[in-house]
Amino acid sequence: PLFPYTTLFRSKALKGIRNHAYDYLRKLYRQGQEAGIYKRTVSFETYIFTLISVSYFYFSNLQTMSQSLELELANPDIRQRMINEISELLS
Repeated sequence: PLFPYTTLFRSKALKGIRNHAYDYLRKLYRQGQEAGIYKRTVSFETYIFTLISVSYFYFSNLQTMSQSLELELANPDIRQRMINEISELLS
């Protein structure tokens, strides 16, 4: 059951692609830190982990959190507000 996933996860070809993408994003993040856009006290690894985690949680819990917060999170205006506020938290 987990064999295809672990094989895919350990794939050297995918690791190369992933490393190339992360190297590029790391460079952009470093430039953003130098420009004062991102905090120098937050590592790229923590930033990207948080960004991916929040994105995953947002979309996988859209209905539940919309009901819990009594807020239509799928509404484009509310989504944009959330993006702006999360960006503020991460910068």
